[in-house]
Amino acid sequence: MHGYGGSSEDMKRSYGWVELADEQGFVVCFPDGTIDEKNNQFWNVGYAMHSESSVDDTGFIVGLTKHLEKKYDLDPHRTFATGLSNGGDMSFLLASHAPEHFAAIGPVVGTMMETLYSECDPAFPCPVIAFNGTDDRITKYAGDMANEDGWGPYQSTPRVIELWARLNKTTETTTTQLPDVDTTDGSIVELERHWSHEHNREVHFYRVVGGGHDWPGAYGNKDIEATPTIWAFFEAVSTSTKESP
Repeated sequence: MHGYGGSSEDMKRSYGWVELADEQGFVVCFPDGTIDEKNNQFWNVGYAMHSESSVDDTGFIVGLTKHLEKKYDLDPHRTFATGLSNGGDMSFLLASHAPEHFAAIGPVVGTMMETLYSECDPAFPCPVIAFNGTDDRITKYAGDMANEDGWGPYQSTPRVIELWARLNKTTETTTTQLPDVDTTDGSIVELERHWSHEHNREVHFYRVVGGGHDWPGAYGNKDIEATPTIWAFFEAVSTSTKESP
């Protein structure tokens, strides 16, 4: 799912999903959001500027996945959601409001608005793989609970990750610094892995220290490629049956 003001064509063209799907043999879909009063496409995740919107994007995406599963005989237990920025926010929304339809989510530079964060208690918490930059000026790593930027209050990235680690009942945490493959990109990557000995639901957080509002591997940090990393996580999830908490 695209970012605010973006499009399906942006996502299709920029991040290598078509090529990877052809190589690995999975189906990928690039939906478009609704056009708002500023003529920008958006996903209705609770931004202040869309407070009067009645657009039900959860219903739309769930309906779309059901349609695709039926049309192409796809396994409904192997359906995943990922997206950039506003599309990453939408991934968190889907995992919160329709977790039974998604085996895992992969938000990139996404977050959770405070209203969603405070009410989030899904019956079947999704495994999560997320990427955020500590120097992101749009999705601020420290959050924006005072609503200084006008999007509406939203939580800090660490608190969002902690929430999903708790929801998935992880008990162990390990942090690893990845090799600094490109020393000229001004950033390094730390993998924070939340897991448990008791089950296979995990939360992987790629903290891009010094990174901005970018899709790693395509723009900004070049130490990791987000697209194949997300797919590897999804594929690992799909080899096991989704468990109840």
